[in-house]
Amino acid sequence: MADVEEAPGPPSQFEEAMGALVAGLNDKREEFEDRSEAAVRARLQEMVGEKTSKRERERFLALMRERGNGSIAVAWRRYFDSDGDGELDFNEFCHALVELRYEGDVIRLWHDLSPCASALSLEDLDRDSAAALEFFAKWTFDRFGGPSEFFQAIDDDGSDSLTMDEFAAGLSEKGFFEVMGVPDSLQDEQKVLANLYPLLDSSGAGACSCENLMFLEQDREKRQKVLRELARIREFGKDVGGAEPLKSNAQKMLHKIAIRTTPLGGNHWATVTDEVAVGEPSSPVSPGMRSLSPKSVSSRGRGKQDGKRLHGSPVSSPKKV
Repeated sequence: MADVEEAPGPPSQFEEAMGALVAGLNDKREEFEDRSEAAVRARLQEMVGEKTSKRERERFLALMRERGNGSIAVAWRRYFDSDGDGELDFNEFCHALVELRYEGDVIRLWHDLSPCASALSLEDLDRDSAAALEFFAKWTFDRFGGPSEFFQAIDDDGSDSLTMDEFAAGLSEKGFFEVMGVPDSLQDEQKVLANLYPLLDSSGAGACSCENLMFLEQDREKRQKVLRELARIREFGKDVGGAEPLKSNAQKMLHKIAIRTTPLGGNHWATVTDEVAVGEPSSPVSPGMRSLSPKSVSSRGRGKQDGKRLHGSPVSSPKKV
C-alpha cells in the first residue's frame, strides 16, 4: 500500500517572520526604484497639472460669476446658450469664450469642465440652476403644454411681458408652489425671483417676454414656429394674420409708406396729409385742406399771391373797359 501524503500544516512562526521580511524588502526596493529622475518628474508634472487645472477652472467660474451678476447660470444664458439647445460643442464653446473675454488654456479648460463628453451643458457648471430650469420647463409642459402656453396663461394684461411681480404672482395663482418635488431653490416666491427669474430675464431688463422663455421648449420645430409668429406680431401687430415678417428693405419701406399714408395705419382718410399720398399739403384738394373753412383757404390763397408780388412775379392788371 502506497504511503498517503500528509496535508501541509499551518506556517510556523519562523516562516511567517521570513514572509513579512521579504515583503518589506520588496516594498523598499519598489520605493527606491520609484525615486528615479523620470519617475519623480512624472509625479511632479501630475501634481502641478492638477493644481493648474483646478486654478484654471476656478478662474473661469469666477469670470462667469462676474459676467452674470454673481450667477454662473445667468452668464451661461447670456454668453453660451444663445440658441437655447442647452449644450455646446467645442466650436461653440470657443466662440462663447471670445464673447466672455476669457484668456487661458482653452483645451485644458474644456477637458476639465467636460472630461468624458463631447458637449458642455449647464449641469456641468451649475447643477442646482440646471435642475431648477428643468423642473420649471417640465411643469409648464405638464400643466399648460409648453412655455409659450404658460406665458399666455399668466399674461393677464396682454402686455406681452412679465415683470418680476407678475411672474411670481402667476406661479402662485397657477399652483406652482404646491407641486410635489419643487426644488429647494424654488420653494417660495422670493427664491423663484432670486434663482429662476434672472435665468429667464437674462439681459436684466426687469421684464421677460415670451421669446425669453422659448429656450425651454424641447420641440425645436414648435419653438421655431412660435418665434416666427412672435416676430410677425412684433412687426404687424396682433390683428394682422397670416403674413410672414418682411424679408427685404424695399418691402419694409413700402409697408411703412402704406401705414403712413393709408387707413392701414389706423388714421381716417381726412387726417392723411403726407405729400406722398395727397400731394402738396396746402392744396385745396388735399384731405387736410378740405377740413379747413373756406375763409382760411382763401386767406392762404391771398398769402401766396402776396408772396408772388414780393418776389417780383407779374400780376395781371385789370382790363380797361
